[in-house]
Amino acid sequence: MRLASRTPIRCSSCFGQKPGVPHVDFESSYDGPPIDQSSPRSGHIDWVVMCGECIESAHAMLPETRDVVGDLRHRLAEAERERDELGAYADKLEAAVVGKPERKQSANTSARKGRYQPKDAA
Repeated sequence: MRLASRTPIRCSSCFGQKPGVPHVDFESSYDGPPIDQSSPRSGHIDWVVMCGECIESAHAMLPETRDVVGDLRHRLAEAERERDELGAYADKLEAAVVGKPERKQSANTSARKGRYQPKDAA
């Protein structure tokens, strides 16, 4: 199995022509139906080469995928909710810091003594 080197005439699954979509070459032969049922000479699909859209659709049908996707969506919703809450909290903190007046420094701050003074230093 590999990415197709060139776009096939038709997808082996949906028979659509999708030149802008990547295709997967399963490297297996297939005696498929004629592309145009009214004209059997129009060609057959001989190789299993499927478009990415068909493969994604098939992948979504698997039960394990549905469970994983559901869990990831739930985790994403929780993370987005938490991000919004933290953003609101950060905005509140920023508003509190911006609105707080600056502390006045007295000229004598270095000479000021604390409340507790040891007896031998007094």
